[in-house]
Amino acid sequence: MKREGPVEAVFDTSVIMGAILESYDKEAGSASRNALTSLIERPYHILRISEKIRIECKKDLKHRGLPPYLILPLLLGPLEPKGKIKMVRYNQEDIELKVSVPAHDRHVVEAAVAVKGKRKGIIVCLVPKNPRHFEPIKEEMRRNHDILVLSPDEYADP
Repeated sequence: MKREGPVEAVFDTSVIMGAILESYDKEAGSASRNALTSLIERPYHILRISEKIRIECKKDLKHRGLPPYLILPLLLGPLEPKGKIKMVRYNQEDIELKVSVPAHDRHVVEAAVAVKGKRKGIIVCLVPKNPRHFEPIKEEMRRNHDILVLSPDEYADP
């Protein structure tokens, strides 16, 4: 699938954490790291994170016994200087989801819908580490919100 031109991606917390942990050999595999590398290498791709995603990442790091402040240098280090990461701010009450989402994934879907609502002419991708959690709503996300749900491998492979 070609994704040329502006693309804004919302990575699920597990993809962000996976990219960090895979980079430091704390987690097996390379799919999350490859997705992040792909985002960095593509000229018009930007990672959008919400405050809720950032907080969830910090909690995950703390739960793993790693310093929660690592999220900023590890993630922002390669992204911020290139303008590849931006916060998405929104009021939860203003987001109208036209799909049924489990409560633990709602904040990630809300962030993607908020990005699409603010940036109508661009492609928005939601990238969960475990796409089967999103498989039931994948087509509805495309049809109702014009958001692509892609696995890390699908995102990394143009």
